[in-house]
Amino acid sequence: MIAFVILVVVLFLSPLFMFIGPLFRAKKQALLDYGVLIGRHGRLVRERWIEEKDVGDEEILNAPELGPVADTTSLYEAVTRMRTVPLGKSSVAPLILAAALPMIVVLAIQVP
Repeated sequence: MIAFVILVVVLFLSPLFMFIGPLFRAKKQALLDYGVLIGRHGRLVRERWIEEKDVGDEEILNAPELGPVADTTSLYEAVTRMRTVPLGKSSVAPLILAAALPMIVVLAIQVP
């Protein structure tokens, strides 16, 4: 019965495993891209406000999409939290329960 539950869960989750490669590559590229963006933004903020240098009219500092430094670092943190496997406890638990529920009924009938 345990093998049946495991087989059913693996069978229904196996299509999700084809997303592991593309998600891994997307996360790796996003870490590089956002790392460069956040690094450049941080250097310009440091030069402008701490070192009091004239950085000119840099578009990246005035971009409303990026906002302050805290917003830009939260973008990078969101990329680092990205999962490469599209599975979690909330997606696996209902499948295990649905596969095990018929087995519980069978066990209840056999055990007085």
